[in-house]
Amino acid sequence: MMEKLFRPSGGISNELMKLSRFTVIGIFCSIIHVGTAILFKEIYNFTSIISSNIGFLFSFTFSFFGHYKYLFSANGPYRTYFLKFCIMSLISFGLSMLVVWSGTKLFAFKDIAVFMSLAIIIPAFNFFVSRFWVFKPHKPAVSQGQ
Repeated sequence: MMEKLFRPSGGISNELMKLSRFTVIGIFCSIIHVGTAILFKEIYNFTSIISSNIGFLFSFTFSFFGHYKYLFSANGPYRTYFLKFCIMSLISFGLSMLVVWSGTKLFAFKDIAVFMSLAIIIPAFNFFVSRFWVFKPHKPAVSQGQ
């Protein structure tokens, strides 16, 4: 059982390809978030908070569909995956706050070190949760003989 957990189907090269695609999607999401925020702030004169929130929504949407279609090639109703993706994102947000709080307040690490650790912890968490829960392939239901 444990061997199957750490050796998903497709081998190590398949997993490295998924990790590479995950990274590319993450980079595009960052560009979309920041670019959209700047656009709404500078061109439409929205407040910084509203601009950033709009950027987040665009980025979040791109992230979901990028993972759903491009990375994991999910084969099921997108609503099921979207709900799980939202749950994962909320947990990820909470984890991010916990890391920042514990790193700066509990352990008194420098802010920059804590922020840099987020660049590893949060994407790693999101990759594994996406890979093994959010976009885990659905197995067709076995029908009972009539």
